Amino acid sequence: MKAFIIEDSSEIRTFIQKGLQYEGFIVDTAEDGVTGLKKALSNSYDIIVIDLLLPKMDGLEFLQDFRKKNITTPVLFLSAVHSEETKVKLLNLGADDYVEKPFSFNELMARIRALLRRSQGLLKGKKEVLEVGDLVLDPVTRTVTRNGVSIHLRRKEFALLEYLITHEGEVLNPTVILEHVWDFNSKALSNTVGAHISSLRQKIDKGFEKKLIHTVHGVGYKFMA
Repeated sequence: MKAFIIEDSSEIRTFIQKGLQYEGFIVDTAEDGVTGLKKALSNSYDIIVIDLLLPKMDGLEFLQDFRKKNITTPVLFLSAVHSEETKVKLLNLGADDYVEKPFSFNELMARIRALLRRSQGLLKGKKEVLEVGDLVLDPVTRTVTRNGVSIHLRRKEFALLEYLITHEGEVLNPTVILEHVWDFNSKALSNTVGAHISSLRQKIDKGFEKKLIHTVHGVGYKFMA
């Protein structure tokens, strides 16, 4: 699952980012509405969490421009403005939920899960699983199989594999992988990526003639069948 956080407070942004990454999400972030809108229109996300009061473009403007493109990605608003009128206006314009600050991560996560369940229920006929060759990853049930055989992955391994699959065919350097799969402020180093790649190889490539994880020497890694 891929989440996008648009929040100008670095403290709140990092708090949500760490929590979502712990839950296995791939997380992108932005600090203002203009950058947020550009990213939201050029990338595919499963959920967007956005603050109402943002620099350059506020959340209301973002929502209006975003929904004009007929994109149905769930959008959850955060705000310290405790106003029924504001809530009603946002919901009428296409917001999916509204959480008042301060909030607990448990409440936020419960709201996000509810929105994802609703969104997935509305995706009639849309393929929810990710497939590369004979490998299948289901981000909803958090299961992975290869050639029909179930593969158990740890939380971070699952997030790493999902990121690699969603960038199939691209050469990804360790720094880019760290920024998307690990917390920006974590002490994880590029050799951490290498260790997790090695572990993934043992689980999804060992015993199979066709290898899916490829090393591009001096550059990074590529995932492809």
